[in-house]
Amino acid sequence: MTPDGLHSRRRVLHLTGAITVGTLSGCLGLLPGSKPKVFETVTVEDQQIVVQLADGTNADAIDLRSPSDELLDTATIGRRSTVTLPVYEERNTPYPPGDYTLVAVETNGNGESQRLDDYSLTLTSSLSVPAVQPITKDLRNGFGGDPPPVATNVQVTIENTGNLPVDISYIGFTEGVPSPNDPPSEFPQGIYPWSGPVHIAGSAQTSLKPLGAPLRYSQPYSQSPDPNAVGVPNQSASWKQLKAAHCNGSRHTATLVIQTANGAIHTSSVTFEYAGEAFRHDAGSLNYACSNVTVVEKSETTRATATK
Repeated sequence: MTPDGLHSRRRVLHLTGAITVGTLSGCLGLLPGSKPKVFETVTVEDQQIVVQLADGTNADAIDLRSPSDELLDTATIGRRSTVTLPVYEERNTPYPPGDYTLVAVETNGNGESQRLDDYSLTLTSSLSVPAVQPITKDLRNGFGGDPPPVATNVQVTIENTGNLPVDISYIGFTEGVPSPNDPPSEFPQGIYPWSGPVHIAGSAQTSLKPLGAPLRYSQPYSQSPDPNAVGVPNQSASWKQLKAAHCNGSRHTATLVIQTANGAIHTSSVTFEYAGEAFRHDAGSLNYACSNVTVVEKSETTRATATK
């Protein structure tokens, strides 16, 4: 073969290789068996799932599917580079925690849809109680001999450590305090009877007070079950008897219950120390409180998730 013939053959082989690679790139833009990239980033921002789409995607819509692969919602893409889907399945009720799937769908001219790509998304709902702090009520009336402030309630810091928003429908000390609250079932609609749930965004926190004044000693009954235990003092108890029974440095463990709008229950144990002096916290009633109450121990004991 002449040198010219050899060079001609090399040029043919080179062109053939270029055409082959170019053909694959033009038709697919991918290696065989790979998926087109649709999801650039996916985040959960308070009340919605935010999907940032990759450049040049052919997807027409993003479907949200449940852990059992049930279609929950669809966001049409159109010309947008970012689409959002709510994390609420209905008003004030977020989707339950679980592993969800975002599915990128392309529809051809015949109305036939194909699944281009999918993205696994875990929705979590988890509460913690980083702080419990007794708060005081000032009893001073501007006259001489005013008593010091007394501790009647508690400020509870609640942190939503999940990415789902949480709506708190109840908070209260159900036992272990002088004035326990009614159980959660008594107030299913909101944290107080006259208000709705309190909203906490994902990865955020808020501070709430339980209903009433759980650290006070009240007198709704004629007798106390045990004058040495935390609870209602005897109606005829003197200041001296009251202090001896309740404001003497004794410690009592209370149960803090937090319920979310979807029925999940979070329980914490909080140990209070009651000290100082006993004072009537309301001149118009037989309610008393200690001038010095502190939290000496706190532990989160139970996380129960609501079932559907």
